[in-house]
Amino acid sequence: MTTSQPALRESPKTYTGIDLFKLLIALFIVFTHTYCSDWGAAGLWIRNNLSLSGVPFFFIVSGFFFEKGLKKAEDAGSYLKKYLVRIGGMYLFWFVITLSVAWYSWILTKPSENTLFRVFRVFRSFFFAGGMGVYWYLLSLLCVCPILYLLYRRPRMKAVVWPLAAVLFAVGALYYMGKLDGSLVYTGIHVVFGSERNFLTTGLFYMCIGTAFAENEARLRVPFPAALLLLLAALAVGTFTVKPFGNALIAIFLVVFALNLNPRIPEKCSQGMRKLSTGIYLIHFPFILLFDFYLKRGTLIDYPLTLAFSVAVFLVSSLLLPKKIKKIIYG
Repeated sequence: MTTSQPALRESPKTYTGIDLFKLLIALFIVFTHTYCSDWGAAGLWIRNNLSLSGVPFFFIVSGFFFEKGLKKAEDAGSYLKKYLVRIGGMYLFWFVITLSVAWYSWILTKPSENTLFRVFRVFRSFFFAGGMGVYWYLLSLLCVCPILYLLYRRPRMKAVVWPLAAVLFAVGALYYMGKLDGSLVYTGIHVVFGSERNFLTTGLFYMCIGTAFAENEARLRVPFPAALLLLLAALAVGTFTVKPFGNALIAIFLVVFALNLNPRIPEKCSQGMRKLSTGIYLIHFPFILLFDFYLKRGTLIDYPLTLAFSVAVFLVSSLLLPKKIKKIIYG
């Protein structure tokens, strides 16, 4: 689709701009998990602004496509069930993989820790905190998508849920900033979730934005120079805005820019970038857990080595594993 066609305001078949940015965002997320101070001021800026805006970007995009999927499906209820089964299979697989590595690390670092306490941590992690690392994103999808489905069926509820999501996000941001320390709210979040990274104070807010974008996609279509200026302005303002509010601003306009980019990339290549971004995001964290014990963390080699391992595992598994197994692992 060329940018000169009248169909510019219609939904394209392939969102190549989003697929491209998903891959870039995956690289930034790995960067923040392997960050080394030797990268200097530029590395610190990337980590604080682009890397920390990565998961919010993923949430907005997930909400965007989930809403579109509901609208296109002949049976929205069946679509929801299939979606939850797919994400649930991924979450269970990666939780088990990471748990085996994490349990080994606990034995090495805390040999005297009570086993029952470890079991409690695993229970809380699986049902509330979202795994042993980045997989809280998958758990959030499992929890938020039924809410989005309910809003799809009863649109009037958005008038209540969307403002509530914004309030919960603000609460999570204040928790992250340490403004709620010592309060009952802090205790509740800390005991149940362990951090602000959960479906209530993060996932719901960003995925509601994604559904709003899906409903108003035509209004988000602007000339490319305008989209670029908006992104640059968001980066400038977000850089000097308190986190995670600044990251929210950057993530929102990254999605807007990606929606308006749509480079002429072959569909297979675009799909390949989408799958690779998912693979990198899911694979890199177990490797980091092992990396802690056998190699020096925080060195310049940390990032490229982790990235190379993740890409290699994804490519080899994509070539060798049966399609059904790949569906469970990567969705």
